[in-house]
Parts: sequence; C-alpha cells; structure tokens
Amino acid sequence: MHTCTIDAGSLVGIGAIVLNDAHVMEQTVVAAGAVVREGTRVGPRQLVAGTPAAVKKELADLPMDRFERSVEQYLNLAGTYLDQNMP
Repeated sequence: MHTCTIDAGSLVGIGAIVLNDAHVMEQTVVAAGAVVREGTRVGPRQLVAGTPAAVKKELADLPMDRFERSVEQYLNLAGTYLDQNMP
C-alpha cells in the first residue's frame, strides 16, 4: 500500500496490493491476493477480490456486528503479536 486511503473498519487481506491513489471505503473487505488498481474506489461495504479487484458481493445487507467483531479481534491479535515480538 502506498499513497492510498483505507477507511475505518475495512480489512485488507494478506498479500493484497492497493495501488497509488486507490480508495478503500469504510467496511470494505479486500480479499487476500487481490490487486486494487491505481485510482480505483471500492466500497463502501463491499467484498472485492481478484486481479484486478472486482466487486464479488455487496455487504450492505449483512449484519455488520459480526464483521466489526472480526476486525476488532484481528487488530487485537496483531497488537499482541507486536507486543510479544518487538525488541
């Protein structure tokens, strides 16, 4: 990720690439390995996947409490990992 914007509550999967000036809007999931092209806007509340990334599913109709808990758990795990592995 470089000079892109990732809004709050979004999740970018492992190995995904978000190119210059791309904008991942709130509560959007970028699947692992996806490539969001330069200048592309995705979301809000979409699942995007592929190379180049394309909308696979609208998340607007799904209950977001489960998604928000997943993002929160992921951030907590990342924090725990960093706390345990930082010199």
